Amino acid sequence: MLRLIPLFVIAALAAGCSPNSSHAFTSGRSSNLCTQNIPACADTSASCELDSTQYIDFRFPGDVTFLVQSRAEDDIQVELYIKTVVDVGQQTVIYWNEPGCSDYYSWESKGEDWVAESRESNIFSQRKTMHQPGEHLIEVNSDLNGELLIGINVLQPGQSEL
Repeated sequence: MLRLIPLFVIAALAAGCSPNSSHAFTSGRSSNLCTQNIPACADTSASCELDSTQYIDFRFPGDVTFLVQSRAEDDIQVELYIKTVVDVGQQTVIYWNEPGCSDYYSWESKGEDWVAESRESNIFSQRKTMHQPGEHLIEVNSDLNGELLIGINVLQPGQSEL
């Protein structure tokens, strides 16, 4: 019986260190409560400023908005770590806005089960190239019923995903 306890402890520790765990996603990042009201565009505000050292824990359905600083031609990669999903919903949209919302780019699920695409890693990511330097408003809107962790990476031209 004493030999089973160490094996159980090792198994539990290994599960917590899995590259697919929420701990692995948040490691080196701090939680951002994202509860501010920061003017971002004419009629739009952001709930926080986010960088690659932070993450947002958000319960959907709903939408979350945040600002990301980047240079011209950098890619902003939005990562969604799936903690829990009750229902994937019908529509998830990510918007990347140029500074001042002068232009935007989007990714839409169009009813497809994007959560199924990320079952192996629990992480779904999309990236878009920003053409102007400055603060970019990022919006994630979804009718998904569940809890996601949201992180970003700002990648220089030619840099592969982190």
